[in-house]
Amino acid sequence: MKICTKCKAEKPLTEFYLDGRGGRQSRCKKCSWEAQKTHRASPEARERRRARAAVSEVRERARASSRRFGQTAKGKAYNVAWKRKKATGMSAELFRRLLEAQGYSCAVCGANLRGLRQKDVHADHCHATKKPRGVLCRNCNLALGMMADNPARLRAAADYLDRHSK
Repeated sequence: MKICTKCKAEKPLTEFYLDGRGGRQSRCKKCSWEAQKTHRASPEARERRRARAAVSEVRERARASSRRFGQTAKGKAYNVAWKRKKATGMSAELFRRLLEAQGYSCAVCGANLRGLRQKDVHADHCHATKKPRGVLCRNCNLALGMMADNPARLRAAADYLDRHSK
């Protein structure tokens, strides 16, 4: 049994909410409920709920705008350029200049890169220093990666192909 600090009635422990520390609250469930009801009706509580709803609405509008931008051609290009900059350190301007200098062809195999999707045109860079090396097609970029950017491995692979191509 426990006495409620609000109504002063002696009630069983089941009539008191847990307090989160292993004990029971000082007010009974009925008095706690009445206090909550009064508090929720107060102007301050209504204002807080209104402000929270306004913030949620602004956040949702910003998310929707961001989603719409991401679906546009400009947004997709921005995302690709941003991811490339983050992964390789190569800015969109440097990428464009390298591509023009290479005549819009792969620096390794010479394949035309003009008709390829953006995700199939790769910015090659040194993984140790992040220094840009050139623009490659997807296959050449994968080949260099599989060979761990090791010139000796690449020469060994070329020698292997030479020996077995006859």
